[in-house]
Amino acid sequence: MKDILIFYPSSSPDIPAKEVDFERYKSVPIGILSIATYLKHNGYNVKIIDGRACSKKESFEAIKRRINNLSCLCVSATTVQLKHALRVCDAVKEIDKDLPILFGGIHPIMYPLQTIRDPSIDYVVYGEGEYAILHLMKYLEGKIKDISKIKGLVYKKNGKPVMNPMQPGIDPNELPLPDYTLLDIEKYIEREFVTNLGKIRKMRGLDIVTARGCPYRCTFCTNTMKVFCGWRPLKLEKVFYLIDHLVETHKLEHIWFADDMMFANKNRVLAIANHIIEKKHNITWEANARIDMFGKDKIDDKTMARLKQSGCYALRIGMESGSNRILKLMKKDATVQDTINSVEACEKHGIMPIGNFICGFPTETKKEVMETGKLILKLKEISPNGLFFSPGLLRPYPGTELYDVCLKYGYKEPETLREWANKEFQVGLFVEPHDLPWIKDPDWLLNFQVYFYILTVMKTHELTKKKLSPAWKLFGKIAEYRMNHNFWNFSIEPKLLINAKKFLDSDSAAAKTVKKVLSL
Repeated sequence: MKDILIFYPSSSPDIPAKEVDFERYKSVPIGILSIATYLKHNGYNVKIIDGRACSKKESFEAIKRRINNLSCLCVSATTVQLKHALRVCDAVKEIDKDLPILFGGIHPIMYPLQTIRDPSIDYVVYGEGEYAILHLMKYLEGKIKDISKIKGLVYKKNGKPVMNPMQPGIDPNELPLPDYTLLDIEKYIEREFVTNLGKIRKMRGLDIVTARGCPYRCTFCTNTMKVFCGWRPLKLEKVFYLIDHLVETHKLEHIWFADDMMFANKNRVLAIANHIIEKKHNITWEANARIDMFGKDKIDDKTMARLKQSGCYALRIGMESGSNRILKLMKKDATVQDTINSVEACEKHGIMPIGNFICGFPTETKKEVMETGKLILKLKEISPNGLFFSPGLLRPYPGTELYDVCLKYGYKEPETLREWANKEFQVGLFVEPHDLPWIKDPDWLLNFQVYFYILTVMKTHELTKKKLSPAWKLFGKIAEYRMNHNFWNFSIEPKLLINAKKFLDSDSAAAKTVKKVLSL
């Protein structure tokens, strides 16, 4: 039997200094691990190549060595991974034009028909991929005769795209637990948790998913797409087994519960915390939560104390905006006061709050963007060691309620997969302020994002009485003046910082020397 190869591309194919682009927090590719496990469970030989964990040359050479013994190359890609993914697909097709290439991941899920039109791609999975990929393998072997019966599959017939009926979200209890031995797992375990002060905590950690989907209705989130079908929890006995097995087998010190929403059920989270305590696992953990989940009738002080006792180290919370009007438009079903309450609850119990924010929402005013900035500064005062990110730019995702709103306001997306792949993503964003036509002053918004980041770095050091370099102090004071006085003329600092980052990401001898001096 030939092998099935699953490839997970790099997100920085053009940055030589990031030849191996694992972040300090080396996330396990949970989605492809689940698919690989399911295929192995059904008798297939499966190999995973993670293009983030080795050089671009090494990853392609590993694929090239296996081409003659492959029945299919499966590629999973987010938007920022498309460039590397397509380079590999093109190169594989030059070697063997008849080798089937299947594309999956969140970008193809959002753009299935656009993706299948690419000449290097033969099949696309629309939705969660375990069942569709297994059935496709059986079709390629001749065991399934009618490809039109494979739910969640997009393919070409006589050169034209065909999209089969949707595959509903899968109950994870129908699948085998992920087989972490399919990965070179030690590459993922040695991790570093970076705080807002650059302080690094080293630990042995892994990602665990205890549920799929999310029960909430945020208009900007892909979890509201029909293909994901709401929140689907794994049975607690399976969760307990997975925790025990991984902690004991790999001597883990930390777990990231990578569910989109860990706190969908208070009693379930409490049961997991109690299990960790009862088993005397000496670990810390983090998870995703919501701002409206903290209070007397929800995650109360008693529960928070129990979570802390079990090792809860940090909670990642989508805080989104400092404007109640924008939160209402987002259908967050929560308020700014809920955000403040969530941070106060975390700070009270010694749990690090990690907050994410969005700017550039349709109809959002400069005043409301500034309100988000003021809220973040207030949260920093409540929790000096909390990690609150400078507002990221809104990303319109097809299939979401917000996407239709963005189209009405004139949003135009790239028309082909290649256009997406070749798009320049500035400062790690999928889009730039100039791409969103409802933003009347895109330069102001970009400047705000950069200046606010500088300001939060300065404020964090002030609140925690940590030393700050003279250069950062200067930039911080400039940012503080601009923010306080709404003065944005002669805004050269953002361009300086962006160009400095591009220089440091280069592979030049000068960049290497500067990084050595700065100990970057």
